[in-house]
Amino acid sequence: MPLPQKPLHLAFLGCGHIGKALLTTLLPRLSHPESPVTHITIATSARGPHAQLVEQFGPSPSCSTSNATIPDRGRGRDRGRDRLSFVYAQNAAAVLFAFPPDRINDALGEEGVREGLRGKIVISLLARTGMRELMRVIQGRNDNSDGDDEAIESESATSIVRAMPTIAASIHESATLFAIPDRGDSGPRRDDESESEPEPAIALAKYFFTPLGRTFFVPERHFDTLTGLSAASNAIAAVALQSLAQRAAAYGVPAELANAVVAQCIRGCASVVLRGTEPEDLKVSLSAKGSITGQAIGRFERGGLGGLLEEASQGAIGRARDYTKG
Repeated sequence: MPLPQKPLHLAFLGCGHIGKALLTTLLPRLSHPESPVTHITIATSARGPHAQLVEQFGPSPSCSTSNATIPDRGRGRDRGRDRLSFVYAQNAAAVLFAFPPDRINDALGEEGVREGLRGKIVISLLARTGMRELMRVIQGRNDNSDGDDEAIESESATSIVRAMPTIAASIHESATLFAIPDRGDSGPRRDDESESEPEPAIALAKYFFTPLGRTFFVPERHFDTLTGLSAASNAIAAVALQSLAQRAAAYGVPAELANAVVAQCIRGCASVVLRGTEPEDLKVSLSAKGSITGQAIGRFERGGLGGLLEEASQGAIGRARDYTKG
C-alpha cells in the first residue's frame, strides 16, 4: 500500500488533545527520507488555542508564523519545528479535521475552504459524523437526500478517511479505528490484516496513527458502535480507578501507590485478553472457589454492575450514532 508521493503539505484544521498527540509524533519524523509529509500548518480560529499551540510547539524564530511570537526553546526540542507554521483567523485548506464535530459547518463554511479541499486527502477525527455527512458538508450541499455514494465521492474529488483515536494516543496506547466500506460481515481487523482500503489515503492515515498505538479497520456500519464502546471503556476505567483508589485511601494507602497498583492490575487483565484469552475464560479463572477475586466478582454481579455497564455503554453507543446534521 504505497504512501502519497511527497512533498505533501499537511494542514490541521483545529488541534485538540488527539491532534497534539499526533503532532508530537509527526514533527520528529518530518526530516526522515521516508516521510511523505514535508511541512505542517496548524489552522485555528480562536486566539487562546492558537497561543497555546505556539507556546507548546513553536519552533525557532526562523520558522514562518502568523500573528505570534515564538519563544526560543533550544535545539533539543526543535526537531522538525522549522517545518511547522501556524495560521490564526485565516482561511486554510485543511486535510486533518481535528475540531469539535458540532463546528463542522462553521469550520468549512468560510470562503475558499471547501474549494481548497478538492483533490486533497481528508482525514476526519470527527465523532458522530459519517462518511455521507462529511461528503455532503465538504460539497456544500444542504440536502440530506439519499444519493449515489460513488457519484458524490467522484464529484467531490476528495479522498476521505474516518479515523477515531482514543485518549491514550498521548502515550502511544490508542485503539484507533479506521472506517472502511461495508463488505460482508467481517469484524474489526488489525492494521496488518487490511487488504481493500482506499489508496493512498488510508496508507497516509496509517502512517500518522500507527505510532500512537493499535489500529483497527472496521466496516463503516460498525464504526460508530465501536466508537461508543471505546468511549464507554474509557469511562469504565476512569470511574473504576477513582473508586478503587479512594477505597484504598480509606485504609490509609497513599493515593499515588493505590493508583499505580489498581491501574497495573486493570492493564494486566486487559493484556491477557489482548493475547487471546476470552473474557469469559478470564472470569472463570479468577473465580476459583474461595478466592478473593471470585467473591469480588460475585458482589459485583449481585449489585447489578452488569446492568449498569450495559446502560452506560448503550448510552455511549447511542450518542456516537447520533450523527451531526449541521
